[in-house]
Amino acid sequence: MGEFTMSEYTIMYGSYRDDRLGIRAVYYLKEALESRGHKVNVADAMKLDLPMLPGNYPQIKAEGKHPELLKKLNDLQDMFARSDGFITVGGEYNHFLQPGLTNMLDFFLTPYAHKPVGLVAYSAGALAGLRAAALMRIMLGDMNMVTIPKILGIGKIQDVFNKHGETEDKGLETRTTNFINQLDWYTEALKTAREQGMPTIIKLKKE
Repeated sequence: MGEFTMSEYTIMYGSYRDDRLGIRAVYYLKEALESRGHKVNVADAMKLDLPMLPGNYPQIKAEGKHPELLKKLNDLQDMFARSDGFITVGGEYNHFLQPGLTNMLDFFLTPYAHKPVGLVAYSAGALAGLRAAALMRIMLGDMNMVTIPKILGIGKIQDVFNKHGETEDKGLETRTTNFINQLDWYTEALKTAREQGMPTIIKLKKE
């Protein structure tokens, strides 16, 4: 496989829990991407202190009712628009999606269009949150994002990383390399396609 050019990625993370194990995977992925020369942003919903959705970004911007929130959303909009691709890092809550992550995603739509996204799922148990990742694939597809085929599942995350996101799991390192290789390939392919033009959307005529 050939070398890929530098891209800008955003890792999206949405846990609001006190003892956040998933942040270790965020640290790990950030270092893995940066070691390839990529620029990496982290959108951490809890650190941003995002509220439950009072409206999407265009609505909030137009209405001007939430000035402090709008400043955060303006910065996120710019970050997401610059990003060539995304990675979501999400746990599984009762066989379902992590609400903090989906809430952050729901604020926006246009910056995601026809960009790739890699799904990283984790859990404290052996199943690695893969049931939630399958649901996340459906949600992101409806937001016009292109989910890459590989899902990076991390089971028993508390045993895999130390608090700094460091690991001695060679199998995980190999799977991560394959995951990022695929993400890089889709990122370059879709970047080229977007530069050539976006899909034509034909609106249905009202009878």
